Amino acid sequence: MRFTRWASAIAMIGTLALSACGSGGGGNDGNTNVRLLNASVGYSSLDLKVNDTKVSSGVNFGTVSNYGSISTGSNTSELLVAGSSTLLSTPGLSNLIKDGHYTLIAFGNTGSMSTRLLNESETEPASGSTKLLTLNLAADSGTVDVYVTAPGAPLTDATPVASNLIPGNGDAYRTITSGTYQIRVTATGSKTDLRLDIPSVTLDSTKVNTLVLTSAGGGVMVNGLLLAQQGAVTKYTNGLAKVRAITTLPRGVTVTAKLNGFASLDNYGSPSQSPAYSDITVTNGVKVDWIVNGVTQPSKQIALENSAVYAMLIWGDTSAPTLTVLKEDNSLPSTANTAKVRVLNGVPGLTNVALYNNTAPVISNVAPGSLSATTNVSAGTNGTEVQVEIRAGAPTVFSEKKTMSAGKIYTVILSGKLGAIEGNIIEQ
Repeated sequence: MRFTRWASAIAMIGTLALSACGSGGGGNDGNTNVRLLNASVGYSSLDLKVNDTKVSSGVNFGTVSNYGSISTGSNTSELLVAGSSTLLSTPGLSNLIKDGHYTLIAFGNTGSMSTRLLNESETEPASGSTKLLTLNLAADSGTVDVYVTAPGAPLTDATPVASNLIPGNGDAYRTITSGTYQIRVTATGSKTDLRLDIPSVTLDSTKVNTLVLTSAGGGVMVNGLLLAQQGAVTKYTNGLAKVRAITTLPRGVTVTAKLNGFASLDNYGSPSQSPAYSDITVTNGVKVDWIVNGVTQPSKQIALENSAVYAMLIWGDTSAPTLTVLKEDNSLPSTANTAKVRVLNGVPGLTNVALYNNTAPVISNVAPGSLSATTNVSAGTNGTEVQVEIRAGAPTVFSEKKTMSAGKIYTVILSGKLGAIEGNIIEQ
């Protein structure tokens, strides 16, 4: 593959900065062309107004509007919820190139809108080549790598086309041979922790494309929008789910759990959890085969949703164990200097479970066999010691001081049985 640098492809708008950003030029009086790409999972439809004139109207998620003509000079711009006066952002669409072409990319979750301006004037590559720019605009993805390979090729010896893309940042334009590829997005440094798998995408000769990664369900997963320079956009919905197994049976009980034949837990002693999530295609769901203390339990076939994250909880009475499907929300904290905490109550008969943070109640009524919603706790970037206490009514059943870091998610897992309850705090 041949790599080429990009020049002023992205104009910096909003609170997050992209590397190698520029304003896109300026100095030419007249008009230019701007369109709106809705990459925001938090808002299903958007309007764009410039100088009180609606330039783009009713732009649904995963679609791009037609171009509208605006002044190249100083403009007052408003990004709105479609059909309303609800203001989401005021992107600075000013000092643009005369007769240019720009795409304003709107992205973010509900209550957290950001924008980026893509200057669509990248020089087309020579015949037989194509250019690809990747933007990680998925707030909860963490840092990711992007692999572009022949369809079906293993990632074992593959080199990422783009690497270490933190949320809100973009890569350089990469020049590669045109053709049909498989695009996979992984956690940085991992070739097995998939965040998106596009099985087949054609990158045509002499064309320029931008791959926009957007937030998806479950927190860490992403969807893809492939935007052709001055052309159409193609939406790629994530077809994967992440699944793991957790056992909270009493200590010493052995558990095996296979997910579509893969041993997620392999004769593990309880309490324990899978070393890693399994990435499973949602089309046919997941078959869970499980064994407790050497006794084979009835298999379960479970439907999965796109981009969702699941825990298969094995808990209850050792002689008659239960398998419960829990859906996890691993979205990162949106408030600065906070961590997220939740409670998994895996103890049968343990009721009125509440989480106290430094003596203050923050989560209540976590039923047996359930996972609570998350709550925010104060945490510094270098770690803050937090007193975590679990009460079941009046009695305290678990208490521990835990150093928590901002931007992280922590789960308090309760396991065992009444009279022999254990607690453990794990970081996602």
